[in-house]
Amino acid sequence: MKPSRLLRGMAVLLALLLISVPARATGQIYFTVINNNLLPLTSDTMPTWFSGTLYVPYHVFDDNTSGAAMWMGLGTHASYSVSNETVSIYNLDRMLVFDLEEDTCYDPHNGQTYLSPAITRNGLPYVPVGQVCSFFDLTYSYLTNLEQGILVRIKSSGPWMTDATFINSSKDYLNLRLQEYNQSQTYMPAPPNPASPPEQESPENIPLYLGIRCQGGSSAGGLADVLDAQRVKGLFFFTPELLREQDDLARRLLSTGHSVGLLLSGKTLEESREQLDRGGAFLREIACVRPAALLCPDGQRAEFQQDGWVCWQETAAARPESPAQQASALQSQEQVRLTLEDSPEMAAAANALLNQLKNRQFDIRLPMETRL
Repeated sequence: MKPSRLLRGMAVLLALLLISVPARATGQIYFTVINNNLLPLTSDTMPTWFSGTLYVPYHVFDDNTSGAAMWMGLGTHASYSVSNETVSIYNLDRMLVFDLEEDTCYDPHNGQTYLSPAITRNGLPYVPVGQVCSFFDLTYSYLTNLEQGILVRIKSSGPWMTDATFINSSKDYLNLRLQEYNQSQTYMPAPPNPASPPEQESPENIPLYLGIRCQGGSSAGGLADVLDAQRVKGLFFFTPELLREQDDLARRLLSTGHSVGLLLSGKTLEESREQLDRGGAFLREIACVRPAALLCPDGQRAEFQQDGWVCWQETAAARPESPAQQASALQSQEQVRLTLEDSPEMAAAANALLNQLKNRQFDIRLPMETRL
């Protein structure tokens, strides 16, 4: 369960007692490095200060989206549940949950709470780098002796370069990233031609996430083939039994950029939790990862979300027939979470459906790449 709301007042009191550091000094540039990997430099994802604490975007701790190769990552993953207003950061053994509504931070496994809540900047959750590093046995450096700006380097245990060696060997790369950043900040579009009529603004692309329910329909591999050919990613939900039977497919999906979650169907919460324990152990055994998300009965979703899990909640179910009609109907939604069944009929129709979605300018995203 979530900690008491009283902790919110404690966190606010602590913030008032700390010396406030400006979020970002004028012209100050912050670089972020994961082990030996320099992350992209953008103004809206730089580290920032709040009430004397250094914060970084939550996805910095997600090996799937930080851009680092698996062996160069931190061994952690992160997810943001918009509906539950929580950020979960986890590895194979531990999980840390930030509740944005309650301004709390806690370990759902033992109920221990911490006084460093997450904050939001430009609609993106930021987490306290020191708290997360301490929880997951990571370290970080705050280096100010660069000509280009300030460097925040987060490290796991491993044979990484020292900070001094990294800075000396990365000068050209830092300069290139800084040049690209400066150009992006000073770019000005050409003025419109007065003789030409003004262009009509196109509507913003609708985010669309694909979930695939795998429960023995035999066509999960065929759907993966279609998605790979279309260069889009999906979140595949397996029952624990099917995950054990199709372990090669699960490894293939993870290696090609898809996500793997668990499909729970217990009649009671206890039964579903037993399935989660069993399926989680299978996934850890075959791929050394935790489930990315859960597809569980509606009445159990709140309990699993309170435990820090991201739960899939579809807004539409795909049908094998009438792909054009389906794609058109989805345009009325602000965000689409589309569930496909692993049936042979759906696998045969998936290519046409994806083409229709792309023709209507849907932005098909990996569910765990942004937020659910």
